[in-house]
Amino acid sequence: MQTSSRSLSIHSLPNELLLFIFECLYSMHCDQVSMNDELVWELDADLLSPTLFPFAQMRVCQRWRAVLLACSMFWTRIVIAVDEDYTPVWRIKDQFLWSRDQPVDVFVTRHPGTYEQEDLCEKTRVAAILPLISRHLHRCRRIEFKLLHLSSLPEIRSLLSGEASVLEDIGIDCHIEDVNEESVLPLPASEPDIHISTPRLTSLTFDGRSFFRSFVYRSDWFMHAPQLHNVFLTSYDVLSPNEVMSINDMLDVLSKLEDLWSLSVYSLPLLDADPNRQLPSLEISELDFFHLTGSITATIFACVSILPEEVSVIECSFLGVNFLAGIHFHLEDISPEWNLSVPFSDIIRVSEMDIVNCPGFTDDVLDVLTDGGPHNDDFSGTDLQKLSITRCTNFSAQKMYEMIRKRWEAVEEQNPGWHGDDERVVSDEHYEDRFVEGGQRPVSTLRVSEGPELPDEYRVLLKSLVPVFHWTVAGEA
Repeated sequence: MQTSSRSLSIHSLPNELLLFIFECLYSMHCDQVSMNDELVWELDADLLSPTLFPFAQMRVCQRWRAVLLACSMFWTRIVIAVDEDYTPVWRIKDQFLWSRDQPVDVFVTRHPGTYEQEDLCEKTRVAAILPLISRHLHRCRRIEFKLLHLSSLPEIRSLLSGEASVLEDIGIDCHIEDVNEESVLPLPASEPDIHISTPRLTSLTFDGRSFFRSFVYRSDWFMHAPQLHNVFLTSYDVLSPNEVMSINDMLDVLSKLEDLWSLSVYSLPLLDADPNRQLPSLEISELDFFHLTGSITATIFACVSILPEEVSVIECSFLGVNFLAGIHFHLEDISPEWNLSVPFSDIIRVSEMDIVNCPGFTDDVLDVLTDGGPHNDDFSGTDLQKLSITRCTNFSAQKMYEMIRKRWEAVEEQNPGWHGDDERVVSDEHYEDRFVEGGQRPVSTLRVSEGPELPDEYRVLLKSLVPVFHWTVAGEA
């Protein structure tokens, strides 16, 4: 029998099989499901990589290009570079055309390594592509700007208007705050109100100026964002009195969101609360604060009407903070000018606490946590079970032991016969069932890293009390 010696290659595959391979590649580059169970593009991809799908594949040959162009879902990730190696307008138009009527994810970004370079033309390039995005706003599922200059960020009132029925995520971010009075358009009294509907929007990341101009100033946007649950606000330089936003303004706007559960506020310049204005009530499960001044942190805490699951407070003023509430609480880089004994005297439902580089965490704080009242049954933070302390050296091992011992004694008084000094007991799935409901919990995990001296006496005593124990001393290898 004669056999054919003809070699086979991928170029001999039928179009149907080639399309199937491309569909598999597409699925490999999707890593989550959107609100309507649609595949969406992965979020951690190198968007300007020469190997990015489907751009690398379309350059192989005309046949591959034709097969790829026949499937509109392959072109729903529209990547626009705005550095010196920018994406031409004609190519952006082609991508919108090739995606047909599919929902699209739009990423306006820069090549790696260009965020450290001066670029005086970035603002002009961004302005040139904004009309293209606005024209297709009705089918934008995600819009993300990662720019070099704050002055290059789009004017939201001109970018967004009308119905954005499939928009789920919008974020604008920059590396350099370079705005000045000439680069920021004023807000004239005659400017029309902003009206936009985003019924599927779930996540929003804005600088403070864009937030103020889009939501606080003559806007009903949040009234038409019923599913927005994640808001991230970043810093901006206030250039005039008209740009100043008070904490009252911010909270009043956020209170319009019916499903807000995560709020992050980073370095946002805000005026302290007006005592003559009533604060709204917010139901937020996750709070993330960085570098907030004045009494802003305390004011937001006072507005939260439910027990948060996660709270992170880094480099913030503790003016007016008199309690700590949240299941997992993280404190970091809190200035020693703040007396932490006050908020630590009223810890509400915190079961895990991380304390990092807080010089104000002293023996005075441990004394507060040791005080169980006249009957040893009224501790601050009765639910506290896991304590992690990093780069704090202004407390002593003796006071730490006394605090933990007093709490264990209270547990044993409330639960006769209880002995929990075994890591296997602590990790038992029925661990919580062993305690009186609403009663005292023991500190079952203590991790101290780069902490104060630990005399051998207290190392032995603490290890005998705490099932999960770790302690390293600052300056020691």
